[in-house]
Amino acid sequence: MNLKKLTPALAAACLLLLSTGVLAAASGGLLQPPNAPVRLLIVDETHSIQSSLQIAQFARAINASGLFELDAIAQMPSGDNVATASYHFILVLPERIDQVWIVTTDFPSKLRADTRRAYEVLERLAQSIYENQQALDRRLVAGVGDGIFPAIIPGVLAVNGWLMPAQHLSAGPAN
Repeated sequence: MNLKKLTPALAAACLLLLSTGVLAAASGGLLQPPNAPVRLLIVDETHSIQSSLQIAQFARAINASGLFELDAIAQMPSGDNVATASYHFILVLPERIDQVWIVTTDFPSKLRADTRRAYEVLERLAQSIYENQQALDRRLVAGVGDGIFPAIIPGVLAVNGWLMPAQHLSAGPAN
């Protein structure tokens, strides 16, 4: 057995195990699956190796949470969604803007408790991967109330059937 050849592979395996543990901790212990998975679409408009590696890391963390049913596409949907059911959340990585947008049809504070918990896990995982100092493709995580694009996009995507309407996600009027 050649230990010089085994050492890099062992180091990579240890790094992967360590990063998985860090990501699980970043989710805040909310990794108990709900009755039905939360549908998440990732729209990756980036075209760099660094971005692809980062998205792969993010997708592994999302899958490890057990909370999400994950799909991904390479550009923002422009037409009607006739192929799949609507998504609870759409995570957009725009090509020329150093942000990650978490898109939903309502403010996180107005979401049903189970959907809000999933949003919080999604946000924490995105922040732990994209906002840390070692990120390959460092980006700011933004939600519906954090800018013009994350605020406009939900309306278009909901009308076209890509994003669930607010009444399916929200807790309803306050009593």
